[in-house]
Amino acid sequence: MKRKTLLKHNNAGISLVEVLAAMAIGAIVLTALIMLVSGGVQSYRKQTVMARLQNDANIALNQMSDKIMEANMVTMSNRSDGVTEYIKLQEDIYYIYDAGDSKLYQAKSLTESEDRSLLCENVTDFKISLERSSLIIDENTGAIEVKGKGIQIRIFIKLENMNQARETYRTVKVRNTIDDVFIDFRGTYKSIKEYLIKDLGNYIAEGY
Repeated sequence: MKRKTLLKHNNAGISLVEVLAAMAIGAIVLTALIMLVSGGVQSYRKQTVMARLQNDANIALNQMSDKIMEANMVTMSNRSDGVTEYIKLQEDIYYIYDAGDSKLYQAKSLTESEDRSLLCENVTDFKISLERSSLIIDENTGAIEVKGKGIQIRIFIKLENMNQARETYRTVKVRNTIDDVFIDFRGTYKSIKEYLIKDLGNYIAEGY
């Protein structure tokens, strides 16, 4: 009889303090697990977005490079107000960037929107420029001439999406002889020979 009474008193169960302590430990472990999973998801999403941006940039650069190599003329516009930037490579080949919709297009004309085909989305910056080595520069006057054979054109593109950004550039050598390059300032075409090197700003690629 005495032994049974002792066994009965030892079966007291779990106290409230023990329950609260277990819940606190469980909450800490669960929070750490959620943070770990969330961090992994965010890292995966970031890497996916960055890979997509890089892939889109490469596709655009590859297509443009093929056309630039076969160009028989070059007209460039890097508008300071960012409204329209473009390069014209033949009579019916344009690459146009409009900052208003963050898209890069291939087009058959500068003005007809129905002639445009989408080349790349999420574009936040686009520049076309001549490599300085493609020019003959008079060091005394700053006057410019185009070397003609084998001029090099640099394409710069920046893409952004979901707070991630990727920027890259590529330099492409033109196979044909280009005796002159034209620059469009707000619809006014001028030969690059009409400028001095100090006036050309972002039309000359150096120091990227």
